[in-house]
Amino acid sequence: MESSKSPVIRKISSKVQRKESLAGFLFVSPMLIGVSILILFPIIATFLLSFVDWKFVVGLEQMQWVGFDNFKLIFSDQVFVKSLINNALFILSVPICMIISLFLAVIIDQHVYLKSFFKVAFFMPYISSVVAVAVVWQVLFHPSAGPINQVLMSFGIENPPLWIADPNFALISVMLIHIWISVGFNLIVYIAGLQSIPKELYEAADIDGANLSQFGQRTPSELSYGTLAPTIQEVVNARWFKKPPLFLCSNTMLTLSFNDIILVEKDGNHCYENKIG
Repeated sequence: MESSKSPVIRKISSKVQRKESLAGFLFVSPMLIGVSILILFPIIATFLLSFVDWKFVVGLEQMQWVGFDNFKLIFSDQVFVKSLINNALFILSVPICMIISLFLAVIIDQHVYLKSFFKVAFFMPYISSVVAVAVVWQVLFHPSAGPINQVLMSFGIENPPLWIADPNFALISVMLIHIWISVGFNLIVYIAGLQSIPKELYEAADIDGANLSQFGQRTPSELSYGTLAPTIQEVVNARWFKKPPLFLCSNTMLTLSFNDIILVEKDGNHCYENKIG
């Protein structure tokens, strides 16, 4: 009896699975179409176009295969090489930000009252308007009347840095702004990870006399996951951190070019259309 019913049951279950798979695919299809058109296709097209010499307005028949000539040209340009170096230096703000966030998260989670107040206070820069952040730091970094230089001069430093106005300190200034903005989000994630660690683990560590390194080796994976996701997001955010420098410095930071350099051909000559210090 069971053997006679089993093929029917399997047939019905397979139909149900196909319907569920089709329904799931239909629900996901808008997102897949959007990602394919807006992200995957441009990535593939950009990669293929990097090997050709082609002007978009002249049509496909004028496309010429040049191989690696475009890469040789751009890597022979000193401004582009400098932009890569400045990008690499700017990425160093990510581990600094993560360390500061973890340090503050441990202090707030274990040694501070009014935890909610401090979490909101540190998170506010992350959700603040880019224009407001730029205006605040423009005042702080003012070469003569800014609070930062006023404090430095009170300690006897006669010629404090010009910060944004000085190309030698512009990159450092923007790194400081990026750290200040990003600490709040990472702090919230770290606090959530710390609070997910069972209290019994802390008590067992105290009873066993475990030091900080031994406790860190036995820390559950919640904190590891809480580190990986913000780190990836911080690298992406650092890669696209453009608006505050634009509002801050207008033309003062156009010489450093630590973000993208877009080569735009105008009237037969290449010019740097987007050089952000």
